[in-house]
Amino acid sequence: MDLGRNKLPAFEPNEGLAEGDALRGLLTQKQVASQLGVSLATLARWRRERRGPPRTVVGRQIYYRRDSLAAWLLAQEEALATRQ
Repeated sequence: MDLGRNKLPAFEPNEGLAEGDALRGLLTQKQVASQLGVSLATLARWRRERRGPPRTVVGRQIYYRRDSLAAWLLAQEEALATRQ
């Protein structure tokens, strides 16, 4: 496999993992942004403002647990319902 100079292969958190491995159930920033319909810049702003879904940092990579994302979305729905 020719990766070229200083290039690493793309990393998918769930690729090649057995059931129960540490990164199973984690989503990348791109995946979360796509699912929420927001940009990567919006996710970064939410992190700076301490808003948005909870995240996990592994080294320099930021991941979101599927369960935490779902709980955060539910909390947003409930917060909106109580304001109306």
